[in-house]
Amino acid sequence: MAEHSAVKAIGHEEVLQLMDAGAQVVDVLPPEDYARLHLPGAINLPLSHFSDETLTQLDRERPVVVYCADNECDLSPRAAARLAAEGFAEVYDYVASLADWGAFGLPLEGEDADIPTNRDLARRDVPTCRMDERVEALADRFGEHSVCAVVDGSGVLLGRLRGEDVRNHTGSVRDAMHPGPSTFRPDVTNSEMAEWFEKRRDTDEFIITTLDGRLFGVLYREDVEQAVHEAH
Repeated sequence: MAEHSAVKAIGHEEVLQLMDAGAQVVDVLPPEDYARLHLPGAINLPLSHFSDETLTQLDRERPVVVYCADNECDLSPRAAARLAAEGFAEVYDYVASLADWGAFGLPLEGEDADIPTNRDLARRDVPTCRMDERVEALADRFGEHSVCAVVDGSGVLLGRLRGEDVRNHTGSVRDAMHPGPSTFRPDVTNSEMAEWFEKRRDTDEFIITTLDGRLFGVLYREDVEQAVHEAH
């Protein structure tokens, strides 16, 4: 256990801080996976390639962040433990890894990084309101949008209101809102969203949230259909 004590499990916010501070970011997935998508500036050092020679690519005195595919993949904890056992001074395991990074709408590099996703199409200017507001006060807030996102003080999505909800209700937003709207992550592709809109013909928008439930934006059917049409 002692040789693993230097490894610290971290999330994406700490990864961003470490990147800004000059940490080494290491993708331990196979080369073909790395080529498709990886964190910005990450180097590829697959766990199966670890050796005295390949580890010379890393500076033992600088912080090292390792990641793999997702929190069900065990490559990053194994790689982090190996680096700690090899005497690297500061080792971090980004446990949730690549899937988490994309689900928070953070930038990626690689062959598939240019595939359009919700991160590209979601309208970030979606209006918001609080549960304790009055529905009557929201009429002028929608602008060109058909939906208003109900959020808490941290931006976590609590529900949504459509224009007809505002027209047909009075009283508190708490009583008028729909509390469990369907949501999607920023890294879902336009083509996947087009399939969802086809399945849900009664829906013209989906709210986009990050993995911790915070509002990212709203995605409209018309924007997805136009993007898919132009792509073909």
